[in-house]
Amino acid sequence: MMNDLFKKNYPENNGIYNCLKNESFSDLIKKTEMETYSKRADTFEEEKMLNLSVAHQQILAPFLQYPKNSIFLELGGGDGRFAFYLMKNGYQVIESDIAFGSVQKVKSIAEKNNIPNGHYAVIDAETLPFKDNCLDGIFMVASLHHIPNAKKAIKEIARVLKPDGHFLILREPASWQYTIFGPIFKLMRTVLRKKNKNEISLADDETKGFSKKNLQKILSENFTNFNCKPVHYLGKFYDNFLILLDKFTGRKHVANSTFKKLLQLTDELIAKTPLLRNFPWDWDISCQKK
Repeated sequence: MMNDLFKKNYPENNGIYNCLKNESFSDLIKKTEMETYSKRADTFEEEKMLNLSVAHQQILAPFLQYPKNSIFLELGGGDGRFAFYLMKNGYQVIESDIAFGSVQKVKSIAEKNNIPNGHYAVIDAETLPFKDNCLDGIFMVASLHHIPNAKKAIKEIARVLKPDGHFLILREPASWQYTIFGPIFKLMRTVLRKKNKNEISLADDETKGFSKKNLQKILSENFTNFNCKPVHYLGKFYDNFLILLDKFTGRKHVANSTFKKLLQLTDELIAKTPLLRNFPWDWDISCQKK
């Protein structure tokens, strides 16, 4: 199947296609992402990879309307949990990342658990290896801000999607948090890296997130039916606080269930408040190729 979709032949090793060009390795951000996320793949937890929450399942709804012979591509796939869900629902999914170690880990978990319908490739989102108008849908989860040239990647995504094909940008960080908390984020990264010798993601260091207006602007040339939904408010802030606390203390902290429920109710109220609802932690974007 993959060779029918590719513009040319790409080297394949143990079921993983290497579609990277030499220029990908000369870009410092991309090179760092390759190294960092290949190392972080060792920490991917199999149980979490195999179980997608109901909330996360719901944001893939546009794809679940497609016939079962549809072909979807995930860019910046990370631990593959979204791709696994689609695979288990009968869809063909090309699971990709710029980090070989990440793709390799996802493929190994798929094989171990007999998950069918997966195809695996190492891909730079700015130079997609596919023919024009050949894919039914493309999605990425918290990955757009990891791409140095987002506009170039979106143009490539539009090129390879079929007309009316869906493009989903899920859980993408909003820009306001970097404007307000940027110096704090930088300080915390510095302290944590010195303490835990964490791998560096230059993309995380340099990103400013995306505003709704900015997302609409960079998508408008090639996409229509733009829908940008704000997601995550105080609940995400609490989750991130616990993650940071774990890293600072070196031990696992469990969320208080009562407090989580209170935050959930508060978030539901914020989502209905005209001004406040425009300041989420993340965005979910759905659009279609013109």
